[in-house]
Amino acid sequence: MRILLLVLFIAVTGGCASERTYAVRVQNKAYEPITVGFVKDGPVLEPGWESPEVLSNMPPSRMPHKWGTVVGQDQTRAFKIVGKFDPGTHAFMRVYAGTPTAAEALAKSGSFGDRLDLLLNPNGDNDFVVEEQKGQLSAHLRRYSSP
Repeated sequence: MRILLLVLFIAVTGGCASERTYAVRVQNKAYEPITVGFVKDGPVLEPGWESPEVLSNMPPSRMPHKWGTVVGQDQTRAFKIVGKFDPGTHAFMRVYAGTPTAAEALAKSGSFGDRLDLLLNPNGDNDFVVEEQKGQLSAHLRRYSSP
């Protein structure tokens, strides 16, 4: 009976999660540095995928000062990130203009032009170019870049 309950518990709480690996490149063609990091829109919560919103639930003494990785102007960075995902959960690369602290990033909404949430493709094609137009960030896949 205990084994049956354990199997049922695993199936309900995380036995359905699958591991995914994302290869991501981002080229910064904005007029300033950008900060990039990776987030999910559902379970499984794990290190390396925490959004500033999730970090804000930590006690202030444990909340990190910085979030993400800074990509300087005219620089390209490559990332390989692995995570566990429940069915229906998606991965995103979040991009902020400048170099906000974790608390400052929390205050930036995706609707004001200084933050982008770019859906990642689990089968590849995650090569982004980030630009700035009229003070707002925009991004496109490199394969759609104009020469």
